Amino acid sequence: MGKQIRFYMLPEDENEFLDFIFQRPHVILLRKVSDTSEFNLGRTALIEPSKLRQVFICASCFDLDKNNIEKIYYTKYDENLGIYLETEKAYFTISHTSDASIIEFTRSFLNDDERLMEGRIWAEMYRVQEDKLVRKEPEFITWYDEIAHWLRKNFIRDKKLNAYLSHRVLKWQQGGGQLN
Repeated sequence: MGKQIRFYMLPEDENEFLDFIFQRPHVILLRKVSDTSEFNLGRTALIEPSKLRQVFICASCFDLDKNNIEKIYYTKYDENLGIYLETEKAYFTISHTSDASIIEFTRSFLNDDERLMEGRIWAEMYRVQEDKLVRKEPEFITWYDEIAHWLRKNFIRDKKLNAYLSHRVLKWQQGGGQLN
């Protein structure tokens, strides 16, 4: 069973959120999909929110199993054969993300019509191990709860939206900004 916190934040809020996240030693950001088997991102990769909508937050103390990295080949439709064939070009993805001790971070950002998109953090609290659901490491669950607590403490809950809004977002809304 997973846990999530939904929110609306502006870029300045995201910077404060990431400052909090990176207070913990050895935190890294991971791409969901990569052209290589390397998934690590630098924080500067998050400058343009709409280009990297979703990333994983991971503390290196929670090992990401290399078996979770999957190489997938692009396909191309062959009209003569009437089927899709694998090409030489491939991409890499992290499979079985719910089994890994990672937090999915979907970013809040302004879309093309200047509406603020909802973001969220989400993490699965159990993994499948030998055909059984097993609770993840207590340290991981505590870490997720610390991050969720930071959002609840620093943002204001909107019961109607069932989401948390930053103070900047509330001020932005008062000036005519709209949520999506």
